[in-house]
Parts: sequence; C-alpha cells; structure tokens
Amino acid sequence: MRKTEQLTTFLPQDGVSSLSPFNDSQRIYSDEHDLSVYGCTSSPYQRSFQILDIPQRRWYEVNIFNVSQSTWPPPPLSDDEAQNIENLARKYISDSFNTINIDQDGNVTYDMKPSVGIPLRKQPVVSNCIFPTVDSAEITNKQYFFRAIDTCLWNNTSCFYKQIEFDDMIRHIEREITVREVLVRHFNLSHHSQLSRLGVAPLLAVVVKQQPEVLTGILLPDVGISLGRVPAGLIKLEHLVLLVMAVKYLLVAHTLHGDICERNVCIKGSKLHLIDFGEVAPNYQGDKIATGDLLLWCVDRMELGSVEKTRVINAGKELTRDGDLDSALKLLM
Repeated sequence: MRKTEQLTTFLPQDGVSSLSPFNDSQRIYSDEHDLSVYGCTSSPYQRSFQILDIPQRRWYEVNIFNVSQSTWPPPPLSDDEAQNIENLARKYISDSFNTINIDQDGNVTYDMKPSVGIPLRKQPVVSNCIFPTVDSAEITNKQYFFRAIDTCLWNNTSCFYKQIEFDDMIRHIEREITVREVLVRHFNLSHHSQLSRLGVAPLLAVVVKQQPEVLTGILLPDVGISLGRVPAGLIKLEHLVLLVMAVKYLLVAHTLHGDICERNVCIKGSKLHLIDFGEVAPNYQGDKIATGDLLLWCVDRMELGSVEKTRVINAGKELTRDGDLDSALKLLM
C-alpha cells in the first residue's frame, strides 16, 4: 500500500447524539423476544432498570417504587436479580408503551418516555471512504438475525446490516471497514467484491445518516453458514486450503483478522470467507495459531480417510507450533 493512499478517516462529531429507536418503520417486527438488562439506577425509594428487547430493537424502563430505606444502599445487581427483572419485564412488554412502573403492592402502570434508551454520543463522520456509502433510510425490511445484525433489503438485494447500537461498537465497525480497505489497496483490487478472491467477506456499503455522513453500520453479503453451524461432513479439505490461503493474504498485507474461530469462518458451496473483523479477541495468539487450532477443531467434523485426517492434523500442529503457512498448505494440498 502506497503511503499517499489515505485510509478512511472517522472524524469526531461534536454535540450530537441519538438513541436506539423505540419504533422503526423500516423494521419487520416478530413475536420473538430476547430481553437483556443494560443498566440500573437507584435512589432510596426507587430502582430503575433499562431493558433491551433485542429482536424487536425496543427499549423498556422498569421502575420499582417504594424500595425500603432499610436496604439502602442496595447491593449490586446480581445475575439472579437481573434474570428476575427480565422475567418481570417479559410479563408486561408491549409495543404500546415503553415504561413499566410497579409499586410496592405490585400494581402496574404504563407510560411512554421518549428518552428511554442508551444514547450514542460518539458516532463519527465518515470521510475519504473508498467503499460506497448509502443512507440508512434506504435500508428496508430489517428483521432480527443476531444481536446487532439484521437481514435487510438494499437496492432490491437481500443482505445483512451490521449496525452500531452502543458506543463501544463504533470501533468494531471502524475496524471492519479499515481492514478491508487495507486489503483492497494492498492488492490493488478494482472492486470491493474482489475481496472474495482473498477469502474475505466483501463490504457492500458503509451505512450513514446523511449530512453529515454519520457512521451507523455496514452492509454485508450472505456468504453462507459458519463452521460452527455446518452439518457434519460438509466441511471439505478444499475449504481448509482456502482458509490457510486467506490467512496468508492477511499476513502479506500486514494486517490481522483478530478472532479466527468456527464462528467467524463461513462456507457456501465450495467457497470460504472470513467474517467479523471487528476486534482482536482477548489473549489472542495470532491468526496463524488460531487457524491451526481451527484445523484441529475441524478434524472430527469432516468425513476423512485416515491419510487425509493425518494431513489435516499435521497441518494444524504445524501452524500451532511454528506458524508456517506454506508448510501447512503443502500438507493440505
């Protein structure tokens, strides 16, 4: 990559914040609910809990009034208490309100409070991006897939929308963009779709809120099913060759995936793609060692003869011991 080629910059946006939407006209809501407690504030007579219904992308606030002063200050929220609050909220959740008030006698009232939610205060403005940018208003038919990822329609194409829902996700989305940009420029790719040649899931577009172009997420294609969910016997030796080659491309471009594991490698037919470049996993020992561990993990999930099985095991051990990608490829091919 030439030094004159500037990477995408993410400029700070001052004085502006937004909240995760309580109701989104572009989303298809279902009957599925997955609640998580994200905060607790206390006073001598009240405890308030912020709860996110993940599939519905809806925030609720549960206020429990008349907490006995004898318990003040209250102990930290335990896992059991968080589960109890989730169960309580699940009993009352509805799309017609977003605040649940419960008094000491168990009487329940409801209210609408537009400020419920966790504000996004640090969303950056995107500048000098080589990838296409698309206004978030163009992302339609959003429907829950997994945590901060939705299936959606964009430009009449089915794809995945990976979005920023909390401030700590911003750096993950920035890294998803930057790593791919390094690869595009290092290998002089003429189009982002050519990332597939490197075994990397392409980035279809960067999603922004226009004027200024505030980063809200990225659009990704469907590159198949992760190794952790692939039915037994569908992982082939050819997939492992592509995996090691993909890691070699990353090494040549002086970049790092950061979390190569069965969740972040997808196969579709004969193709393989690395996904989720958002962060470097804690205590990560590098892509080569992680790839060796993944090869060894795959052995028991493949239909291999004894000779092929030995080759895969030796290739995995080669990577975990010496990190020699070329030697591992020779063993697999």
